[in-house]
Amino acid sequence: MTRTLLLPFLLLCCSLAASAQKPPRRDASLPGRPDVAPWDARALDSLFVARDRNSGGTGIAARAARAGSGRAPYRAATWRRPGNGTQNGAPRNEPGARQQSTVCYTYSGRNFLEQDSLVLYSGDPTFTADGNVIVSGQANYYRSAPYQFSGFCMKTSPGGQVIWAKVLQDIANVPVVFINYFRSLELKNGDILLFGRTENRVTGNNDIIISRLTGGGNVLWTRTYESRFWQGYNGSGDYFLLRSLREDPLNGDIYFVGSHWGHSSAVTRMDALGTILWSNVYRVWNTDRAFGLVQNDSTLYLFRLELGSYNESYINITALRKSTGDTLFNKCYRQTGDLQAARLYGTFEMVRESNGHFLLSGPTTRYFEFPNHTGSIDLFHAGIIELDEQLNFVQAYGFRNRVESNGANTRISLAEDGNGLFTMFKFVTGYKGFGHISLFNNRRIYQQRKRVHVNEGIPYEPPSLPMPGGGFLNVKLMGDSTMTGLDRSHLDYYRIHSSDTASQCLGLADSSTSTWNFNFEPVVRLSDSVLRNVIRESTPRNISGTDFSAEPGPACTVVSHCDTLQLLPATTVICPGSDLQVTVRKNAGCGSAIHFDYDSSWMRAPQRLNDTTFSFSFNGPGSGYLRGSLAGCVLHLDSVLLSVLPAQTSLNLGPDTALCPGNSLVLDAGARFGAYTWQDGSSGSTFTVTAPGSYHLVAINSCGTVFRDTVAVAARPPVFIDLGSDRSKCNGDTVQLQAPPGFLSYSWSNNYQISSLSGPAVQVYPLVDTAYYIRAEKTPGCFAFDTVRIFVNRSPVIDLGADRSFCAGDSAVFNAGPGFHQYGWSSGASTAQVVARAPGLYSVTATTSQGCSSRDSVRVTAVHAAPDVHLSRESWLCAGGSRTLDAGPFAAYLWSTGASSRSISVATLGSYRVQVTDANGCTGSDSVAITRVVPAPRDFLPPDTAICTYGELTLAAPGPYSGYQWSTGAVTTSITTAQPGLYWLRVTDREGCAGTDSVRVASKECLSGLFVPDLFTPNNDGRNDRFRPLLFGQVGYYHFVVYNRWGQAVFTSTDRGSGWDGTFKGQKQDTNTYVWVCTYQVNGNAIRTEKGTVQLLR
Repeated sequence: MTRTLLLPFLLLCCSLAASAQKPPRRDASLPGRPDVAPWDARALDSLFVARDRNSGGTGIAARAARAGSGRAPYRAATWRRPGNGTQNGAPRNEPGARQQSTVCYTYSGRNFLEQDSLVLYSGDPTFTADGNVIVSGQANYYRSAPYQFSGFCMKTSPGGQVIWAKVLQDIANVPVVFINYFRSLELKNGDILLFGRTENRVTGNNDIIISRLTGGGNVLWTRTYESRFWQGYNGSGDYFLLRSLREDPLNGDIYFVGSHWGHSSAVTRMDALGTILWSNVYRVWNTDRAFGLVQNDSTLYLFRLELGSYNESYINITALRKSTGDTLFNKCYRQTGDLQAARLYGTFEMVRESNGHFLLSGPTTRYFEFPNHTGSIDLFHAGIIELDEQLNFVQAYGFRNRVESNGANTRISLAEDGNGLFTMFKFVTGYKGFGHISLFNNRRIYQQRKRVHVNEGIPYEPPSLPMPGGGFLNVKLMGDSTMTGLDRSHLDYYRIHSSDTASQCLGLADSSTSTWNFNFEPVVRLSDSVLRNVIRESTPRNISGTDFSAEPGPACTVVSHCDTLQLLPATTVICPGSDLQVTVRKNAGCGSAIHFDYDSSWMRAPQRLNDTTFSFSFNGPGSGYLRGSLAGCVLHLDSVLLSVLPAQTSLNLGPDTALCPGNSLVLDAGARFGAYTWQDGSSGSTFTVTAPGSYHLVAINSCGTVFRDTVAVAARPPVFIDLGSDRSKCNGDTVQLQAPPGFLSYSWSNNYQISSLSGPAVQVYPLVDTAYYIRAEKTPGCFAFDTVRIFVNRSPVIDLGADRSFCAGDSAVFNAGPGFHQYGWSSGASTAQVVARAPGLYSVTATTSQGCSSRDSVRVTAVHAAPDVHLSRESWLCAGGSRTLDAGPFAAYLWSTGASSRSISVATLGSYRVQVTDANGCTGSDSVAITRVVPAPRDFLPPDTAICTYGELTLAAPGPYSGYQWSTGAVTTSITTAQPGLYWLRVTDREGCAGTDSVRVASKECLSGLFVPDLFTPNNDGRNDRFRPLLFGQVGYYHFVVYNRWGQAVFTSTDRGSGWDGTFKGQKQDTNTYVWVCTYQVNGNAIRTEKGTVQLLR
């Protein structure tokens, strides 16, 4: 309730009711919906449930067995056994049924609670542990200006007797700031938690307000909260649809769940003082609405409806970690079927049943007819989805009729025992309408009522509370257009049971509503993201409570007895084709509908003859139970065992016939008669006729009906058939046997090597002498017989053997064997055997003197060439060595040495031979003679020597060899070394013989430093033509310059191998004295510079 509460109550009720005529819904703009098939069985949909023989049952007993004791409406389910439990000689009840002994009644009615100065806009009521009711909401004071809009909370009895009542106001008393506590929760310690909305003058939003009261109504604390998604104005900008308010029984923390406008559902956890511990939004890909929240020791389960594109509906279950709100897993179901059909578009509530299953409810589309209501098609209002304890889909069903609702006042209320209440409202005017109410349990509607509201305005339809003793309690604000001012409103306490008698007090009898089924299938659909810290504290508020009183108004009560149920069939043994009338005995005025449960494959849907009499028909013989259920203080059950006799309704022995000599026929009357009397006094169901004559039967079925029939049997002349003379054949040849035409049927035997046992023509192919018989039926019952013998002449079997191949120079002999008169080979030969020397196909046909032939063929696949083996032609051995002779890759080997390996190693002179065998078994050979021994190379390195510590030495082997291997790893003809040591070389000569030699290199002391001559003669005589210094040792740096007497550098070099040739810029220099300067470093010592002169002579 927002600022619209400033409007007078009359305008409020009228505007709410009027606006509900065409509320915006997802399918509101879809014209031309296809009509549903005619609804002439509408009432029966609610009253009768059939099950298939193999379905395991969908009835009350099967449902109770699945659900446990908590699933039956109200207190218990019992089978009734009246009298001695029998009727018409058959047992009435199933074995083990209990005697019905419960006698009870239900007390229902309406009570009104009025307050002379306040209008109490009530929200969702709550039952307390002591059986009383918490009613909370908004209390509007219109008596005098300024008007006040406070919250209220009151504790009453289920009949409306006030225990205490509090108006809850802001101590600051800010005018026109409303408080509406539309949801309440009794906590484990008896405190009361109130949840609602209140105006925030600072932000412009309507904040969430939560107050905690003692069990006596005194305020303990109040806090307000806002969402970070709100836009700073009320309406859609601060939309928050609360769907679940729960206490954690382990630690007293509070969880509340609600949906934002344009955002996904939020789950918030706060402690017992209202401090938020975490608050998360769990985004999905489309708009979603929460059903509610379920908790266990460590996990929360969030149930939501996601509205997809193109009218799609998804059930989304997200598991959350209690401590942090993190997601654990996600499970999703999609509604199947036509997208234009009725589908869920909103949520009501979620209840966990006592058997662990989950029930989710919500409104559906297609609840009004476009463009005008005609009442000719089904309209769909609300649905329920059931999931098992493992979150698997069980079933989904909804409520339909042909009454157009306003949508806003449609509601499903559910109880943990599986009972529920569906209500919808047909709007007529602002203060006139009709409420349609259905009490149900698992798709079975046990009672329907139509409440007529005249001069009553209903602004809001809260959920109804399941009462501990059965039935439901509905508490809501109602307006009265016949009164004035504040007297025009009151709280209505409406209590209803399935067994209540129809009345003006509780509602008139109604049968307009039935159920329909729809389906969901699992899909993979993940959450989009998690947004954290969504709900946060807002402006502090200081709320205090003030007592007020309310007085009971007019009341009405209805006392109904529904403690008797008895099924009274006219008989329990039914003759075929007969219908059965069943009378139902129940208390006069018992308002509960009777539900039948039966095997629909055997029994047909009943026809209602009047309020207590029904007619059943059957599909054939059989037996089974007819079960009935009635909702009273307990669920009353009764059953009766019915049997349909397997009796015949006609007798037919067949037409008159004729009998051939020696034949017989059987007259069969069927086994379903009770008694048989043939013309000779025999009493069997069949009679065997062996002679012509007249035969008659009198048969009586199990229902006492007498039937008669007669058959005349005449004599028929004998019949002949001829298959011809006996035949002979060769080996496996086929013989055609042909019977003459003109017979009704043909039957052949022996069943040996024959193409068919019926028909006039067959093919036979015996392997031994065989006789074949035929029986041909000329006219019904008259047969002709004949026999033909087939003699088999056999020729010997030819076996040329398997295909083969042989080596070049060999041959193969093929023999067809004896016992034939003539031979014919593919090569043209006419002898019993042939010799094959070339590849190809060799076939033979041999014929005996009786003309029977045998055949065979064999193929010479190949003539293989002898293997080509080559041994090495080298005729020498290296001194002291050996040689390997390799014959190559073949299948087998034999050497002259006796070896059988592929290769052998020889170390002595001589002749060696090998014979090889290839994979085809062909052989080849080769030999080699080794006649000389080649000496190994030796003494090819120089004698031991020495090198200066700063010098280098080149070691080389004289003469050409084919291979070199130095101790340094080199493979060249020579190596250069600067280190003393032992060096060896292994060489290989052209014959492949190897030898090794070594040389020891010692170290010696040599000159060290700079030595420069003082004279040179560059006259090109080959002696002393260049001037250069001599450096001994390891040179690290060298720079040499020569100057003339004028100080001009005539020669510069850093290469100690080059020298001055006595020229400068290409000109020969005169005989004279020249100065030299040399800078150098040797043996790692310091760099030195020395100077001197040199004499140039020409």
